[in-house]
Amino acid sequence: MKSFYLLQSVVNQCIVAGYFKMQDTETVSLTIWAYMHGLVTIYLKNRMNMFQDERPIGRMQQSFELFMKMLKTSL
Repeated sequence: MKSFYLLQSVVNQCIVAGYFKMQDTETVSLTIWAYMHGLVTIYLKNRMNMFQDERPIGRMQQSFELFMKMLKTSL
């Protein structure tokens, strides 16, 4: 819970600073938490092998960059 509360604090600071328009700190925090948890779990459980190449870190980086772009433009 400490980690989630820290994330909520950072999200709230982003809202106050005007980075996020959405005002629902809990929903934004849960969305970020779920995405990151999913991405890390897929990697740790060796599920990146569903792709037929040897670039799991590159794929994760691309996914993260897309997620960041979505955060910046959608929230």
